[in-house]
Amino acid sequence: MSFEKNTSNKILIVDDDSEMLRFYKEQLRMRGFDVHTASGGGEAIELIKKDAYGVIILDLRMQLMDGIETLEHIKSLDSEAEIIMASGEGDIDKAVESMKKGAVDFIQKPIKMEELLSLIEKSFDRRQIQHLISLYEASNEIFSAMKLENLFESTLDYLVPLFRAQECAIILKNENNSLFIAVSRGLSQHSRLGLLQMGEKIAHASPLNHGFLLNPFFKKDNAFAGLNGDADHFNGLLAPLSDHDQALGFLYFGRNQNQEYFTGEDLKNAMMFASQIAHTIRSTSLYENINEKVASLKKAQEELILIKSKMEEKERLANLGMMISGLAHEINNPLTAVIGYSDLLLQTSGVALDIKEQLNIVAREAQRCREMVQDLLEYSKPRKPQWKMVDLVAVVRETMEVSVFELKRVGADIHVEVPESLPTIEADPSKIKQVLVNLIKNSCQAFEINKVENGQIKINIQPESRMTVIISDNGPGIPPENLLDIFKPFFTTKASGFGTGLGLNICKMIVGEHKGEISVSSVVGEGTSFKLCLPYRQTIP
Repeated sequence: MSFEKNTSNKILIVDDDSEMLRFYKEQLRMRGFDVHTASGGGEAIELIKKDAYGVIILDLRMQLMDGIETLEHIKSLDSEAEIIMASGEGDIDKAVESMKKGAVDFIQKPIKMEELLSLIEKSFDRRQIQHLISLYEASNEIFSAMKLENLFESTLDYLVPLFRAQECAIILKNENNSLFIAVSRGLSQHSRLGLLQMGEKIAHASPLNHGFLLNPFFKKDNAFAGLNGDADHFNGLLAPLSDHDQALGFLYFGRNQNQEYFTGEDLKNAMMFASQIAHTIRSTSLYENINEKVASLKKAQEELILIKSKMEEKERLANLGMMISGLAHEINNPLTAVIGYSDLLLQTSGVALDIKEQLNIVAREAQRCREMVQDLLEYSKPRKPQWKMVDLVAVVRETMEVSVFELKRVGADIHVEVPESLPTIEADPSKIKQVLVNLIKNSCQAFEINKVENGQIKINIQPESRMTVIISDNGPGIPPENLLDIFKPFFTTKASGFGTGLGLNICKMIVGEHKGEISVSSVVGEGTSFKLCLPYRQTIP
């Protein structure tokens, strides 16, 4: 793993308008940023190959290499690049496409400096959080093998034969300053109790800055009179575990009484090993404390990232909504005229049959365009729910009336299964109907695209712990690799002209507003089933 160069205030602006480059370079430099510029995509790519930038501001419309192509090249060089797209009023499609390809945000021209500074600050914040997480993951890799339990076990396995000991133990202090045996070799329960009592006596009688030879002379010391245990416990040595004058415990070795006593040289060698063990314990303890704090920080950062993501998503939707509102108004007016005049001509007598067929195509495609605009509006500026007590059967009946033309067009049938008595739920009836209409339309489009004959759609409602609605069909099914993506905005596998890829995302948004859940199950070649679980009551603010 490698760490990125310092990019804490470096910005790269890419635009083929030299006046724009000069103006924003001056403005951002006045605010303390290290600003670099490129007059085109090719120049930007060469700069990024040589250096790293915290934020890249990239114009969508450029000669030779446009913003989308430049974005793709930059992402291939630096997948974590924070790229803000600068888009004109008519660039909504390209702005959406750029965000699907990895841009973190977009800003509409003419650019307002306050808005640009806000986006830059958020991008730098994201970059810093990712850097901290990388540091955490790197330190975790470095110290992953540094576990005290493993260290103690391997240490004793090495030291017991080296000191020709029958007993060995690492004795540590706990948070209450009481001694405990962390790991041992050859100690009976009785020996353990005697050793701990001896250790407590020594800890209170003398600072842990020198070792002790445990022999018959030591036993006669009045300071340690009354110790429990057999005489053979006193053929040993205790070396203090201390680091930077902090007492951590003891390293103990014991031999049988019929073996030679430990010498001063043995104690000196034991002190050397004890010093190394203490230093490692201290380092590992510090690491574990840091690790806990960093883990806590990482969790807090992940929560912050999630909160920031939600806030930024709301801001993006607000910006998108402003652009779409204006576009929708401009698009809906001519669409209304196209649909109206097409219907009028279709009702006019004397129009040739082939002309009527062409008019039907015009009317149908214009209606489809209108529905796409409505999807974009619903995604970018969703209406607040209007809560009321709702008879779900009545909502389903209205949905079927709205969908009857679509069902007839593809030759599909729909069946509804509901119990005789069904409680009401607190919901927004028009939004629930929108979900059902979208799901039925998806089934019909799947029938049409895959030329399914005798398409069947079933709606089953059951009053379980939550109101459960299951909409299933016998269509082509959804491949397993697509099931995780179908609720993402703009995701679609349909051919051009069959939607924006927003329908299921809008369904999920609406169900979420109702504090409910939507899930999908599907088998390729057999069909698809969507399950809605809705609470009976909402908490109305």
